[in-house]
Amino acid sequence: AVAWHSSVLFIERAHFLYPPVHGTSVWNVRSNVKLGNVYNDKYMTKNPFYNAILASGYIVLVVTIISSFEKSGGPDTILVPIAMLSLFVLSASLMAYLFFYQPLMLYLAGKQQEAVVLFLKTLAIFAGITIAFLVLVFSFSFSQ
Repeated sequence: AVAWHSSVLFIERAHFLYPPVHGTSVWNVRSNVKLGNVYNDKYMTKNPFYNAILASGYIVLVVTIISSFEKSGGPDTILVPIAMLSLFVLSASLMAYLFFYQPLMLYLAGKQQEAVVLFLKTLAIFAGITIAFLVLVFSFSFSQ
């Protein structure tokens, strides 16, 4: 069972997941999982520039793949909308991971200000990259 108590997530009777705290049957996820040290610091960067670059790189990769399929005149079957919706879900999940995972872990670890700053910096850098792409698009369209 999962319950919220005093802004802290508690998990009851999860013997197979986390060891008990002081012999009780209730475990505090914040103290047992060490949100700032286990998963997010090991696999995820706190550098907003890297997060924004990875998001932009993923977008460029997806657009490149879609453009190559458009040029080849791929089949028009029921699989195309299925693939597009699957790609949408994958993209939304990846962007959520890149933009929200690390700030959420910081927030849950009690570092609310650092979480908000990381999210806003990542968003600002991504907005800058997007504006740079738009400037390139408009400069190429006006030059031709």
